[in-house]
Amino acid sequence: MRRSCWTLLACLALPGPAWAQTSVQHSLLGEYASGGDELVDPDSGTALRAGERVQVSYGARFSNNELPEWRVDLRLGVKLGIVDVSGGDGYFLRYPVELIILRQFGESFAFGAGALGHLAPRYRFEVDNVDDEIDFDDAFGFTVLGEATLSERFVLGVRYLSIDYEKGDAQFVLVDGDISDAIDGSSLGVYLGYLFQ
Repeated sequence: MRRSCWTLLACLALPGPAWAQTSVQHSLLGEYASGGDELVDPDSGTALRAGERVQVSYGARFSNNELPEWRVDLRLGVKLGIVDVSGGDGYFLRYPVELIILRQFGESFAFGAGALGHLAPRYRFEVDNVDDEIDFDDAFGFTVLGEATLSERFVLGVRYLSIDYEKGDAQFVLVDGDISDAIDGSSLGVYLGYLFQ
């Protein structure tokens, strides 16, 4: 297994004949996720958590004829959580970059893990006389996922994502009153992907 992983990475990283064996398929993915520390708990009862809501991504799926059971996905996207409250709104915006290695089992299922970065995370909550805005540092984490092929064009996936958001040496007072130097943005999500050439 270790030899297969090294061979796969070499095929993707080295120029020449290895690239001639590599194919690329593109994808558009929409994900809904939930989880993380609570950022907003407005009177309306609609909460906003740091790992929540919608992510839309473009993906490039790299595979090699010599190792057809392995695949490498590169995904770029935007993730946004937003909540409307009386007199204002709140949102949490970030730009994910993900590198995932997947192992195919048969024609229908794949399991994978990878590293990710969330670039330029920004939180803002504005209501009445409160205007709270935080630009977090770029954050890095990991993800594990399972993916089912529904048809030639569609895939359905479930994944867990682990990440924390920090800002220098700042500490944050969470909605529940806890004080922390990092906000947990971990989440569990479901995504649907459309594949094209």
